[in-house]
Amino acid sequence: MERDGELATCVIDATTASAYLAQMGVAIQKAAKGCPLQDSLKSLPGVEKLNNNICAGAVMEIISSLFNVGAFVASAISHCALGINTQALCAQGAVGVVAATAELVRFLIDMSSACSEFPPILEAIKKGSSRAR
Repeated sequence: MERDGELATCVIDATTASAYLAQMGVAIQKAAKGCPLQDSLKSLPGVEKLNNNICAGAVMEIISSLFNVGAFVASAISHCALGINTQALCAQGAVGVVAATAELVRFLIDMSSACSEFPPILEAIKKGSSRAR
């Protein structure tokens, strides 16, 4: 019965690793398409810094996805093997810490942008749209 649970966890780990791999592909696409600053927005104050933060967040998402893939592959190796693979478990923990750190950095970048960079830009857009009327 215990082996059945390990095999189920092995399948879940492998599936989760592939999901993070797909997420990394989406993040790469988002960084490639979304990072160049749009010319129509360059006139708004603070937009360039917000764009840089968005790009940095996309890069951190790529990094965290990559390390999450590694963590779940290491976990799958441990759970799929007969017996306990302590090296794989150790690798999973170490790589998982790096992934979590990258996710934390991305969160802090996003929060900084939402709280500091975005409100003045929104006000500038509101003022511009009220003048157009």
